[in-house]
Amino acid sequence: TESILKEYTVSGNVYNAKENSRAVGFTVKAVDVDVVGENVLDKEVVTDAEGNYTITYNYPDFARTKKEVGGADIVVYVYDKKGKLVAKSDKRPNSGRNTKIDLKIG
Repeated sequence: TESILKEYTVSGNVYNAKENSRAVGFTVKAVDVDVVGENVLDKEVVTDAEGNYTITYNYPDFARTKKEVGGADIVVYVYDKKGKLVAKSDKRPNSGRNTKIDLKIG
């Protein structure tokens, strides 16, 4: 079943430093960065009432070729309600099964 295939997560908290508050209702996208470009890891999610997000993805989302060694090389993007990019994480190479990436806006 689909739930068995989904074995990896990237999660964290998005904080709005400018407003000194949790970033609620922001869109979060995680990608695997490779030499050929970016592969989206599952679907975009929206931060919850605490500013938290969790994206669950599986091995084929980042292992596009047999040259893939280790885990996904993850970058996380955060967009405001108008779709404007407001935060981007540093690349987290060879991420494990459960990766935590917190982001700050402002």
